[in-house]
Amino acid sequence: MARFELSIKDELMADISQEVRKVGFNVLQGVTLKTPKDTGLATSAWLVGIQTAPSDTPTAAPGASASAGLAQSAGLSVIGQYPKQALPDLWIVNNLPYIGRLNDGYSLQAPAKFVEQSIAEAVSGR
Repeated sequence: MARFELSIKDELMADISQEVRKVGFNVLQGVTLKTPKDTGLATSAWLVGIQTAPSDTPTAAPGASASAGLAQSAGLSVIGQYPKQALPDLWIVNNLPYIGRLNDGYSLQAPAKFVEQSIAEAVSGR
């Protein structure tokens, strides 16, 4: 009698990786759009890394109007490289020393906890 075996690991890994990429981009989009804008530096400072968190800290902003799009474009490029058959950490970071204060509500341009809000919205699919 012939035996039939089926492994769904490869299909599951591909599906999970695709979901990580989707949620990752949605988080990136949320934080870049919600980050308070003065010079645009805080918005353009959102970086994406696979396996390790980026440690760069930008020193000049490209301009407040273009910075969200540039950060999203650069981040999407990295997210697109997320592997299909492995699940390394996907990092979305902002290394500016004052990003925590902005997230705590220091600026009237964004609600307090806009980072956490962006994550919750991305995970729930809103």
